Amino acid sequence: MKLYASEDEIKLLKQQTSWYELLQQKVDNVSKKSDDLWLRWSALLHDIGKPEAFTPIDQKFISHEIIGYIALKENLHQLTFSSDEITKICGLTKLHMNSIQKMTPKAIRKLLKKFNDEGVDVKDFLRLRMADRKANLSRENFTISEWKEMYKILMTEIKSDIPMNTHKLAIQGGDLIRELNLKPGPIISDIQKCLLCFVIEGGGDLYNDYDLLLEVAKSFL
Repeated sequence: MKLYASEDEIKLLKQQTSWYELLQQKVDNVSKKSDDLWLRWSALLHDIGKPEAFTPIDQKFISHEIIGYIALKENLHQLTFSSDEITKICGLTKLHMNSIQKMTPKAIRKLLKKFNDEGVDVKDFLRLRMADRKANLSRENFTISEWKEMYKILMTEIKSDIPMNTHKLAIQGGDLIRELNLKPGPIISDIQKCLLCFVIEGGGDLYNDYDLLLEVAKSFL
């Protein structure tokens, strides 16, 4: 996917007043909530996959967030963005379509795991979603109380201290090697990933227990 527009394409884009103003409004909306430059870049770039994803028949942009994520991953380094900056912009681009309304606690934990994997901050995610929704004139904007409720839902699961990476599991790779008489290798990492999924699926400290996780690990062998 081409990331850069020619001068003629830029002129054409500016002629499409509604689209150009919509893009500008998204950046302005984010700017009102944060002075984070990279969050503003995310507001500018997160829908960059829409032109390629657009299907004229049903007028949809299926998987535009993934298309945009791949394009940004492949091209942002050419603009001398740092690795951390690329991670932040690409992460928000990839996950910005996730809606937390009516999500179960398990689904929220799975989403937080994605945030952790992609380096996405919860507040930045909500700020981008807020700016996106506010710029969408075809849909009613959420109220302040609704946004606060979404933030509360996310923070409830974050404060539950459920591990979002294998380093926070009650049982570590060395423990698995010793307890299960295994040799170091990819199998240890695979078991840990499965154990992490087990804990996130279950939720609560009861699932992140050394003895329980050891028994679960044994069931994988």
